[in-house]
Amino acid sequence: NYGWALRYASQMLQDDRDIVMVAVLNQGYALRWASPRLRSDPSVVLAAVSNDGMALEYALATLRANRSIVMAAVSNKGYALEFATPELQNDHDIVFKAITNNPLAIRYVSKELQTNRTMVCRAISPALGVMMYLPDEMRNDYDIVHMAVSKSVFELQSVS
Repeated sequence: NYGWALRYASQMLQDDRDIVMVAVLNQGYALRWASPRLRSDPSVVLAAVSNDGMALEYALATLRANRSIVMAAVSNKGYALEFATPELQNDHDIVFKAITNNPLAIRYVSKELQTNRTMVCRAISPALGVMMYLPDEMRNDYDIVHMAVSKSVFELQSVS
């Protein structure tokens, strides 16, 4: 993946849509070096986050609030939820997709959804450490803890 070469391109070429599209299709993270104009272009950002969800970090704020772009990002990498707006960190569908992709994305879920039993049950899996990101209310819930320890011995360590 040679998208990182965009880092060394001139400002003029970092603002060239064709060059930037090739770069982000090769390596989504290359969005980091695109011009602000192209980091606010929905199709460029969508291409980048579809390749590497974590590229959402470099999208301009308006696109980090765009539901379809954030959905594409968390579908690629659940942890991309970290860079979504608080409103989208509280969106059931986006959160469900993020924690399905990576249960540890529960870390970036709104406090409201971190206490939603359905979401917490979805996140608890053999993934290491899910419990450590949950509020005390969920860590003290018998059913949640029972589910966690029956799926992963490591989860028990996260409760104490």
